[in-house]
Amino acid sequence: MAFIKKTTIEKINDEELSKAVEYVLNIDLKRKGSNYFGKSPFNEEKSASFSVSNGKRIWKCFSSGKSGTNIIGLVMEVKGLDFINAVEICANALKIPIAYGEETPEEKDKREKSEILLDILNKAKNTYHSKFNKLPEDHWAKDYLINKREFDQDTINLFDIGYSSDDNYLTAILKNEGKFHEALELGLVRQKTESSISYDFFKDRIMFPIYDHKAKCVGFGGRVKPGVEYAKYFNSDESKVYNKSQLLYGLNLAYESIRKFEFAFLVEGYTDVMRMHQVGLSNTVASCGTALTKDQVKLLKKYTSRVVIFRDGDNAGMQAAFRDMEILLQEGFIVEIVIPEVEGEDPDSIGQRLKDETKDYVTALIQDAIIYKVQHFNKIYLEKAQKEWDAFVEKTVEEGGKAPKAKKLLISGSDKIQLYNVIWELLSKIQSKIIYENYKEQIAQKFQFKKTEFNEYLKDKDHEKASKERSRIYDFSDEEEMYELPPDVTVTLQEVIFDIKKYGFFQSDNRIWFMEKDIKPPYHFYPISNFQIEVVQHMQDENKPMKLIRMSNIEKYEVIFDVPSNKINTLQSFMDMCTDYGNFFFDGDKSEHKTLIRVLMQKMGHGRKIDILGWQPEGFWVWNNIIVIPG
Repeated sequence: MAFIKKTTIEKINDEELSKAVEYVLNIDLKRKGSNYFGKSPFNEEKSASFSVSNGKRIWKCFSSGKSGTNIIGLVMEVKGLDFINAVEICANALKIPIAYGEETPEEKDKREKSEILLDILNKAKNTYHSKFNKLPEDHWAKDYLINKREFDQDTINLFDIGYSSDDNYLTAILKNEGKFHEALELGLVRQKTESSISYDFFKDRIMFPIYDHKAKCVGFGGRVKPGVEYAKYFNSDESKVYNKSQLLYGLNLAYESIRKFEFAFLVEGYTDVMRMHQVGLSNTVASCGTALTKDQVKLLKKYTSRVVIFRDGDNAGMQAAFRDMEILLQEGFIVEIVIPEVEGEDPDSIGQRLKDETKDYVTALIQDAIIYKVQHFNKIYLEKAQKEWDAFVEKTVEEGGKAPKAKKLLISGSDKIQLYNVIWELLSKIQSKIIYENYKEQIAQKFQFKKTEFNEYLKDKDHEKASKERSRIYDFSDEEEMYELPPDVTVTLQEVIFDIKKYGFFQSDNRIWFMEKDIKPPYHFYPISNFQIEVVQHMQDENKPMKLIRMSNIEKYEVIFDVPSNKINTLQSFMDMCTDYGNFFFDGDKSEHKTLIRVLMQKMGHGRKIDILGWQPEGFWVWNNIIVIPG
């Protein structure tokens, strides 16, 4: 049977919940703290008892006791609709095109399996959080987090911090509900291979729920009691709903602040994120204790193009920051960095020490990441040169000579080449030529490099890189790796791959998407219109040949009309034709227009204008409002 595609539902649920509530149900919401409040859609009331949290993606009506996690469910509750009708109302209000399709048995099984797994994880999260709040005040978990680490109850509730007891409580519940095997797959429970004995995987640990950017709990991190000689952290197994390389811890709570302040702090661990939020730096996320991945960077790019790296103040943290820097630069980010002044400190310890002063302290330490890295390596080579000079002076004196006169400290030729190479490796990651040239000038001036020598080295390395790029043969075994469709299109790559390969563009979701002219894969796409277009038919006529055109824009407004054939031939007349029929805007250049028209011509049908009613040479009758085909 026909169903609404998952992509449509995801687009609806990806909208900020507060925005969706206002647009779909016309509820006036006012922000108070991290939540939004308005009057209940269920009851007549004078004061606002309806609450929305974008971070946790939940709504709660205190007057009726009803609550939920998405706008579709809210519309179903308020208007008494079924799921399909609720989706259609939401999509129309939010101006999201609805994509229909046929759900295969495999897709149905996959969807239902994911729903079961997410339901288990959500119940586990609620169980852990409830257990933590019910712990006595002197229990080690509460004593550690609240007294020793000084996290307040608001922060603990914001991050849904929990506690896993050592009594196999979760195993018993899941067995009783018939969901043990799914929990086994998620790694929440374990079973001994030599027997049927089963048990909770997380025992006597502080639990940190891990959410995806849609505020769905997909996994956990569990911290052991301090002083216990055992693995400090256990983490959930990767599963069909949890891939740690594609998640950023805290993003579900941070994305609003990231958009507001137009940058994100990137830290390392769970408690770093919690501390930063507690001291007012709520635009903070973490890479879940792993090296930053390309998928995580692409996820972050949806919210900002500026990142401040704030790793631990030790050598490992420094090396992690340098790795972060490279991948962020490759993806077009502006990158800055915070270096703790005290070695060994981290965002958590700094926040705990400085409390309300942390925000000003950290902000004052933000510096350009590229300049910092060059400065770091320049210092290393200068210190090496100083040691070599000191050794030379000492040897000269020992041999009875006079101490040589002090001179300006210079890095050796070989070390200078290494330093230049460090700089080039960094600058070569920058996507913008203008920014590249700006950094080149700035670095040469700041570190007093010989400008000609420095520029020649970078130029030679650039030529070497370009030569390798031209000669490289890209071996992409999977087309999914070679072409990356925009996240807001509903078609699959296989549906449009023919047009992409043959013409360099495709049409989908009422837009025309052209492939970027990248040097190398993966290839990306950009829209040049707010509509799709089809030349349905060329209508031949000796005096006035016409084209029958169909266009549909992103507002789902469709028009069908005929125009003189030459109306579409030039860019300007084509643009004029589009705007003549309403909100149809074409933003392509002459080359893109030429390519589009050529393809439309190849795909159009052919006919002729009917001048005389009655019998037609092609074998049918035409009357005022009817066509009759014999037989």
